[in-house]
Amino acid sequence: MNFSIIDQLSFAKLSQDFNPMHCDVVLARRYIFGEPVVHGINAMIVAIKVWSKQHELPFEINRLRCKFNKPIYLQDEISFEVNDKNENIRINAIQNGEIKIIIYLNVCEKKSQFNPKEKWDLFTADRPNDIPFGDLDGYSKKLKCSISAKLAVKMYGKEFVDKIGIGQLAEIVSFSRIVGMHAPGLNSIFSELQINSDVVEKKDNIFFKVQSIDERFNIVNIESNGPSFNASLKTFYRPVLVKQKTIKQMKDNLNKEEFIDFRALIIGGSRGLGEFTAKSLGYGGAKLMITYAKGKNDVTNVSKDIKKYNKSVSLHCLDVMNFQDVDYEILKKFDPTHVFYFATPFIFIGVKNKFCRIKYDKFKRYYVDAFQVIVEILSKNNTQKKHFFYPSSVAIDEQPNDMLEYTLAKKNGELLCSELEKKYPQIKIYKPRLPRLETDQTVSLSSVKNEDPVAILKIIRSMK
Repeated sequence: MNFSIIDQLSFAKLSQDFNPMHCDVVLARRYIFGEPVVHGINAMIVAIKVWSKQHELPFEINRLRCKFNKPIYLQDEISFEVNDKNENIRINAIQNGEIKIIIYLNVCEKKSQFNPKEKWDLFTADRPNDIPFGDLDGYSKKLKCSISAKLAVKMYGKEFVDKIGIGQLAEIVSFSRIVGMHAPGLNSIFSELQINSDVVEKKDNIFFKVQSIDERFNIVNIESNGPSFNASLKTFYRPVLVKQKTIKQMKDNLNKEEFIDFRALIIGGSRGLGEFTAKSLGYGGAKLMITYAKGKNDVTNVSKDIKKYNKSVSLHCLDVMNFQDVDYEILKKFDPTHVFYFATPFIFIGVKNKFCRIKYDKFKRYYVDAFQVIVEILSKNNTQKKHFFYPSSVAIDEQPNDMLEYTLAKKNGELLCSELEKKYPQIKIYKPRLPRLETDQTVSLSSVKNEDPVAILKIIRSMK
């Protein structure tokens, strides 16, 4: 099976976990995983449902431990591997050859359960808390344990809902709401869930409290007590968004009118290196066309900043994975002297010492196929000298063992650049192997040193 954005929105409504990391296609591309990822709790419930097809009787969870090892991406197929021996159950959720989540489960005969309310708790909102990491220690709240039984049946089927019980299900989905909306909230990544049914006091509410935070690893530990379970929730505090500097903040490194002879086409200029390049060229007097695929609001803000200094800026929505005839005509008409190619998918998706053809093909479509199309469009039947900027990567030299697909695609992109220069003598392609620069793409849960994007200014200036 696979998960779609429709599944995401349905679970968001069921759990009241509307974290944009799961639900916002545009904003999620700027977060640590580069695109929307499946709610971990939803994937866990589906995995338990798969196991339950072999278990005819209604059941109650005694103990459960779920490790959310890696994000589950939308559309890509996911399978479930069930090992059920002697009351100790293990379920693996596997995607692209990786074990994404591991569930250890122990159940017993179903007992009487509480009946959750249909009305959402008073603290439910559609925007998650944005609490600074240091303020999370000791944070606590009481929530109503509630759920829409009708929506639960629609999502998981009446047979499964009857087996697990609407009371248990209500409390399980609430763990997603606690992490994704309350604590840590906006900047959350669910890492591990442990629950047991040793509840002393029967109640209708869930009380949770942040028991500790670990500043070394950005870990937040939460304890929860509810109608059915005592639970421990381990989460990471996700790195905040990287914001590129405004032109005002960059001016010390820029020169007025130094790029006045440039007609610059920037493919992918809504954020990251594309945004930095657009601002640098714009302040330098270049005539600009900036393209974007999804980030219309982002690129509009980039354009507004540039127009304080340079009015020669136009925007064009362009998906390099889906060229249209109108795109050909617009790019040809603009007739750039310089082209900067920053279109990219999320890059940190590899597995150590394991090559995945599907992942490689995705990188190749961006770094080889689409770039070739751009060059061909602008170079055929054109004798004017054109300069192309193709950002390669120092990963080719370093060869990290968890970036095999990315590295190979970039290397093949370099080879393509050499062949295109032979085919079109009137073009020059600059293909520097850039170091790890500070962008949305390079944020990490671990402490990693990223360089200032100002490092590429020297290369841009060499293109004059």
